[in-house]
Amino acid sequence: MNFYEKEQIRRYQDETVEDNGKIYAALVQISTDLIVVDEMYLFLCITDKLLKPLLKYLLQRDMHMAILKEPKVHINCFTSAVKSLGIYFDVFQKQEQNGQVSLETTTLSGMEKKVIFRQIVPGDFICSSLGEKNKVSDLWAQWMELYDIIVSNNHDEQSATHIHHLAKSFIENYLECGGILPEISNSSVTPYMHVLAYHVPFQLLRSLMVQSYFQISLIWYISTSILHIILTLLFELNEVKLLFVLMFFIFTTSLYNSFDIWSLSYQTAAISGFLGLLLSFSFLQLLNFTNYYQFFIYLCFLSFFHQSEFVLTARFRPAELSFDSFILNHSIEYWVALSISACEYWLEILFLPQIFASSLMWLFTIIGFVGALIGEGIRKVAMYQAGSNFCHNIKTAKASDHELVTSGLYSYFRHPSYVGWFIWTVFLQILLANSICTVAFTIVSWKFFSERILEEEYNLVRFFEREYLEYIKRVPTGSVMGKVSQRSHKPTKGKSKFRKTEFKKPAISKSSIENAYMHGNDGSSNSFPIQSSEVSSTQSTVKLKEKPYLIVPTHKKWYDLKNISDPVLKEAIPSELTANLLEIAEELFNEEVAQFNSQFSGENWKSGILQSGTLSDKIYVMASRIKSAPIHNFSYLLSLIGMMKKSSGARQNTIEALDVMRNLWIEYLLPPKKKLIPFSMQPVLNLPAITKGNKQARNKRLLLWFFEHRIKQLFEEFVALLEKLLHDSVDKVKNKSLKCVQQLLIESPENEKKLLAILVNKLGDPSNKIASQSSYLLHKILEHHPAMNVVIIKEVEKLVFR
Repeated sequence: MNFYEKEQIRRYQDETVEDNGKIYAALVQISTDLIVVDEMYLFLCITDKLLKPLLKYLLQRDMHMAILKEPKVHINCFTSAVKSLGIYFDVFQKQEQNGQVSLETTTLSGMEKKVIFRQIVPGDFICSSLGEKNKVSDLWAQWMELYDIIVSNNHDEQSATHIHHLAKSFIENYLECGGILPEISNSSVTPYMHVLAYHVPFQLLRSLMVQSYFQISLIWYISTSILHIILTLLFELNEVKLLFVLMFFIFTTSLYNSFDIWSLSYQTAAISGFLGLLLSFSFLQLLNFTNYYQFFIYLCFLSFFHQSEFVLTARFRPAELSFDSFILNHSIEYWVALSISACEYWLEILFLPQIFASSLMWLFTIIGFVGALIGEGIRKVAMYQAGSNFCHNIKTAKASDHELVTSGLYSYFRHPSYVGWFIWTVFLQILLANSICTVAFTIVSWKFFSERILEEEYNLVRFFEREYLEYIKRVPTGSVMGKVSQRSHKPTKGKSKFRKTEFKKPAISKSSIENAYMHGNDGSSNSFPIQSSEVSSTQSTVKLKEKPYLIVPTHKKWYDLKNISDPVLKEAIPSELTANLLEIAEELFNEEVAQFNSQFSGENWKSGILQSGTLSDKIYVMASRIKSAPIHNFSYLLSLIGMMKKSSGARQNTIEALDVMRNLWIEYLLPPKKKLIPFSMQPVLNLPAITKGNKQARNKRLLLWFFEHRIKQLFEEFVALLEKLLHDSVDKVKNKSLKCVQQLLIESPENEKKLLAILVNKLGDPSNKIASQSSYLLHKILEHHPAMNVVIIKEVEKLVFR
């Protein structure tokens, strides 16, 4: 039994053996499909683990000889031997701060290391027994033998298995050399050695087995079908006897291929054989002119569909080949749909036989057969033309070899594989004369494909950017998957308004990316039905109602609505990667505000005050609204900041607005003991994984992150305004501003460096009262935060010595 089947590496990093033979599961499960082994990098990493211990050993020998007042010859002998090969090499000792001596060497290239490991015998430089010298020399020779096998092009199952066993033996011998070279220990066994022993042979065997999967699948599918037909026609073989023949066929083939029941090889043979049997059984029933020919044509289509999905995946996406590639385990809903379809057909046979006796039945059969054949053909041609760019699974990261396919069927519409599958699904129900399922499958399939397309479009825009946007302008989605309307790229202000637009060519917009971001994907083609609030075409007009609910509830503090488990990035994401998402979030925010205004506009007395009340009344009404729903009343927050800026001659209003703003920041807007996080440091690119496809959770996070981003920007503006007010000629304004700065420093760490610098700077204010007040407020801050003592002293030093 081969290594691939027997060792059960599965698809994940194997277990690691630690001290005393105890086995620990790997801390991180890494899919081997995600690992691409760079043989040169692997060579450099492992040779370092062989070369450094030898050099450390030679260094220790020289230090021992220095104590004995003998010349240092060991390192010099080794470097001379390397230089004799035409390679410049030297060893340096570096004294660390902790007193230890580290070893540094001349940087060697991969080719130079190959020469050293082939030409130099390390045992010649070791002062020990002959057996120990040979053990170290054999270790170097074993590593080069292993490397030569890896880089050779003549790989087969035996060589891959040999690499696995040789690598394990190499690691064992490496650890045995720990008694000779003190630098070697169990901790010296790096992950690169694990990759060498497990992932390298796994990838070699997988690449070798992929071609056999392709062949096995076709051979079993075709041979089982032909064998069944021949035996049935020649020997009138019944289905019971056929099972015995099939079992014998499986047994003999498994002996030849060394199949294991859990292996992909066995699964491929078994499923392909079953699908082939289903095809031949249905074909034989059709030859017998059965009255139920529609159902057996249906079974033929199902058999070919699932088999061809696997074969094309094996042909173009071998690295992702698995049992899932048959799409037999697509979902429970898929099997429920097939079962309902079959039940409706047989119930009609039993209770409405007159339908199938009708002369129109042949017309339905022909239409259904031709339509299903066209749909299947479109999907398979699309898969073939997409080649390695086709994928059954969602891809959120662009592969290095991923190309945008725009030729063939993809030059006519962007989602040919979805279009083909949709046509195939619907026309199979017409073939069966299933009136209920025809309608139901049309609606459900339309919804299913429309939703799954959207996230793929979002990812394709991220992958190809302008190239894909131009492709969208040139190529329609495809009439089967619906029409697309354009929507303004400018963020809406106030209540959202949607224009009716005559459909010409689809264009991507923030709303379309938003829709794309909220759903799931098959990854198989380059298309995107974009939904808008209202679409107009010459054929139909579709109206979608606006959301009747608010994403974020009112009367709650916004920071309590955040998910505390969401990670915060250590480095900001480049703006070009977050620009689209920021626009999406802004549009969500604007629509949320518009929805709030449409639902909660009944407080007429407050509206009356805002229109005709005094300035003081307006300030307190705006503050009341912000407290109840800060996100939905963000515009009032901007108005209050604007009032503070327009302080010409109206200092009393400025002071009132300042008091209100201070209370709002501390009690409602700034999270306690936490800094605000900008949008670029939120995990926006991992949002689909964090929310697990939940649209409402995604919208909520985007909206809250955008609001936090705007609040952070607004607070920086407010701090700059405070600094300006502290230069006012009226002491009362400066005094109020100072108290505001002090309370903000006590209650929140947001922008504390800037606020502290402002407060310390007022120690030098021309007004003795203000300077004295600054000193007093700094003392109060230290009472609340004693740890700020050093920080304040440094700020005062800057003031004194500037």
